[in-house]
Amino acid sequence: MAKYYGRSREYLIREALDSDGPCVQRLIADIFSEYEGVVFVLDELPDLEAPRRAFKERGGCFYVVEHGGEVVACVAFVMEADLLRAELYRLYVDKNHRGEGLGQHLLEKVERIVRAKHVQEMHLWTDVLFVDAHRLYMRNGYTKLKENRALNDVSDTIEFHFTKVL
Repeated sequence: MAKYYGRSREYLIREALDSDGPCVQRLIADIFSEYEGVVFVLDELPDLEAPRRAFKERGGCFYVVEHGGEVVACVAFVMEADLLRAELYRLYVDKNHRGEGLGQHLLEKVERIVRAKHVQEMHLWTDVLFVDAHRLYMRNGYTKLKENRALNDVSDTIEFHFTKVL
């Protein structure tokens, strides 16, 4: 467990437990509801049922951020098969806790962890609607690739692909 001191609040960052699944699901469902047409469907995000196990099985880790006993942010990563690349997942911050530097801090935390594992490149996919996230990634040296992908999900999600050499 680690403490993070935001601009106006104190947070606790820890590895997720499988029992955090419902809290993380609520967090992400609330964030999805901020965007018209974006719908949270657990069947489309099965790793959120048991987040610790799901990401550990893929050589990664899932972190949650708590404030006042409530999960208010999260981030995860997995290692690619060649162990030279890692993929960032599930970077979400509750709207009432944005502006505290949490997204920046979580992104830097994951980058530090994967660098220590000698990862050379980080990549991620993010919904085309998540413009604030795109700015965060680009501010931190990520490049948006020309490649997009359609998830063919309930929300008709299209995602941008970002990458960064570490």
